[in-house]
Amino acid sequence: MDRVRPDFDYSQVLKVGDTVQDVAEGCNVGALTIAVTAGTQTAATLEQAGPAAVLPSVAELPEYLVKHGYIPRPLSGQ
Repeated sequence: MDRVRPDFDYSQVLKVGDTVQDVAEGCNVGALTIAVTAGTQTAATLEQAGPAAVLPSVAELPEYLVKHGYIPRPLSGQ
């Protein structure tokens, strides 16, 4: 069964994963795909799969999304 919906805008989706398979899934549908090295695969291995970025952990994700304009910077004091 094909679960990819052709009428859905996958460019509005954020896919985060720690394997080459995770990265391939996101990239194949056109999602913003971020790899994290919190799993068993190295940054070099994950980079070869073509994510937008490879981060050391999901804790780095908010800063990445702000820095690259995907989400607004929080107001001071929040």
